[in-house]
Amino acid sequence: MGRYAEQMLAVLIDRERAHLIQQALDLADAATRFARNVDSGIACGDADPIAHAAQKLALSANRVAAIREVEDLQAAERNIIDE
Repeated sequence: MGRYAEQMLAVLIDRERAHLIQQALDLADAATRFARNVDSGIACGDADPIAHAAQKLALSANRVAAIREVEDLQAAERNIIDE
């Protein structure tokens, strides 16, 4: 992988990481509001959006993990080729 591609991958991972942080904070805020008044949250249907947000967070985290794994595999391949 060329230097430019490595830089672009690093930028992609940084953006995904920032997005993950924001998703996690939003989920934590929603869960905190729900926890403060569970009965009201259930009555208003607040559990469904929280579950959806948790699923999105998990998918995003898996995406970042996959990108990093590919990056690690490519680095290992480059090391083998360089030897």
